[in-house]
Amino acid sequence: GPKFAIDAIAAGREGAVSLHRYVHPGQSLTLNRNLRDFYELNKNDIVLGIESFDKPGRQTVAHDPKKAKTMKNDRITFT
Repeated sequence: GPKFAIDAIAAGREGAVSLHRYVHPGQSLTLNRNLRDFYELNKNDIVLGIESFDKPGRQTVAHDPKKAKTMKNDRITFT
């Protein structure tokens, strides 16, 4: 799924950083590694009203009458 692709991209970037540090003299190969310090968000302290969200109108699907009785897709794309 998407997590697999994201993890693969992250691992590739980490490999690129390692190669860059290896070929440039004086670079530390261990500094700033594993910066995965995640802290749980305290959900009880969040104050967020429903009025703060945007409520844009949704587009309606339009149909092309010329393609109505053909085997082609008669829906018009959104803009």
